[in-house]
Amino acid sequence: MSSLSQLPLYTRPEPLNLSDLYFRTETQTTVGFDDELCFFFVKVNMIPLEVVWVEKEKRELILDSINSMSENILQYKKLHQVKEMLNLL
Repeated sequence: MSSLSQLPLYTRPEPLNLSDLYFRTETQTTVGFDDELCFFFVKVNMIPLEVVWVEKEKRELILDSINSMSENILQYKKLHQVKEMLNLL
């Protein structure tokens, strides 16, 4: 895991198996400071997907999510290969 960046232009290595994948969550918080200023925070957590994949409910939720993504979203997030891989497991 060399970077937390998931920007589409960021070059990432091609995943070859489940151990190459991570489950990423973001918690976004906005805090008002005064009438003209607020702060926006993003907390990123990443854990190996294998840790989450063993639980049937979580695995099904991930599969349902990736299988519901449009072609445009899959292309934007570069998830075609990941979708194919996960559906074979």
